Amino acid sequence: MGVFTEKMSWLIVLILIIFFIVFALLFKDVIIEKLKFLVDVTVVKKYVP
Repeated sequence: MGVFTEKMSWLIVLILIIFFIVFALLFKDVIIEKLKFLVDVTVVKKYVP
């Protein structure tokens, strides 16, 4: 029974890591878009009086 619970805890950790990676990959594009938008805004403010 002890070995079973140990494997279960490892499985949960693994699932959490995979979930985190998938989440990061899904929102990578959104984060990049936001960064591009911020850069565009700052550049436009610099060059447009």
